[in-house]
Parts: sequence; structure tokens; C-alpha cells
Amino acid sequence: MGTNLKDTAASISPFTTAFLSDIAATNLNEMLAYAANAELNAGDAEGAGFNNPRDFSSAGGEPFRIRGIPGGVSTDYVENSAPQDLYNIEGAEVASGPNSILFGSGDAGGLVSLSGKRANVTRNKYSASAQFSSWAYQRYTADLNQVLVRKTRALRLNALSSEAKAWRRYEFNDAKRYSGSLTFKPFKRTTVAANDEDGITKSTVGLKWNTRGQIARWIAAGWSQTVRF
Repeated sequence: MGTNLKDTAASISPFTTAFLSDIAATNLNEMLAYAANAELNAGDAEGAGFNNPRDFSSAGGEPFRIRGIPGGVSTDYVENSAPQDLYNIEGAEVASGPNSILFGSGDAGGLVSLSGKRANVTRNKYSASAQFSSWAYQRYTADLNQVLVRKTRALRLNALSSEAKAWRRYEFNDAKRYSGSLTFKPFKRTTVAANDEDGITKSTVGLKWNTRGQIARWIAAGWSQTVRF
């Protein structure tokens, strides 16, 4: 479809590669800070108690809301609840509202649609970046695009290595991730693309509530060893 964005019957906010680079956004949370009507969920709209599953769901461990309603994430048109990093993302779109009623799948609040980096069959491209910040933050990325057969086959590799601490003691977020993309264009109007990603993320979870002892009520009740339902 070649419809202009201004003519679409939905509120869509595009994020280009250049804009994501300008705001130095490295994950979904940092990107959504510049999206209209989107906000991170601070737990104020969830039920009380421990281990609330929505506190650690999509958007890289922090759920978000669009116009006050929970939203979802998809990568290359496939729903994805894994922690999202933008090292292998070409662009993004934030679509507000329950558009999945008409087509596709998504939450009622809206959908953040991410487009992964694909191999380019026309030219080689190599780039690398390094970022440093407070709390011993360091981040390194590499992006390599190699044409195998001009205008027919190409391979693209992306890699990420990051380490970060926080102002809380013992809190950290380390990641090593890799992704590859293969593009095959047998005919002028036919393109076949395959993508794969692997990696590991190690982090501690910062809870949004104060620590409290649940055993005190059991002791006050007389140390009962009987469980009743």
C-alpha cells in the first residue's frame, strides 16, 4: 500500500533510524519517552501484591501504556514479549488504539511495530559504535552488511555487548546479543529474507514496592503448620 501517512485512519508515529540515533535511544523504554500519549507503567494501574506478572512483561521488562491502556510489541509483524534492544532495528512505528480489530493482532492500547535490519543487496556497509555513561555504563555495537552476489544475495550481521549498573547497589543489566539477516532476490519484484537472533541477558529486577515481611502474620497466628483451603 502506498497510502500517505497523513491519509491513514489511525494515529501512527514513525521513528526513523536517524531519529533514534539523534535521541540516543537504545531500547524500547527510551524510545517511548518521545512517543505521543505513551508512558511507562509505574505499577499505579496494577493490582496490589507481589510478583504481579504485568510488572515484568513486554517492552524489555517494563510494560507501557498508550492513552492509559496497555500496549503490545511486534518485531517484523510477529508479536514479541522479549526484552527489546534497538541494535538490530531499522525503524519503528507506534500505532495508537485497537487497530487489530480491523487487521492483525495487538493490544487494545496500541502496538509498537519494530522493523529489523535486513541485508542490502546493492552495497556493502560497515559501522561500529561505542557509548559510555554514568554508573559504569558501556555499550558496543557492530553492523556489517556484505553483498555476496550483487543485486541478488547479501548477508548482514549485527552484534551488541553492553554492561550497566545503577544507582541501587547490586543492580545491573548486562547483555550480549547477535543477529543475522540473509536476503535473496531472485527476480526484480521478488525478495526472500530470513532473520535470526541469539544472545543472553543478565540483570537484576528492581521492584517498585518496599520490602515487607510476610512471615510476621504466620508467627502471630501461632506458627500453624496446617494449610487450609
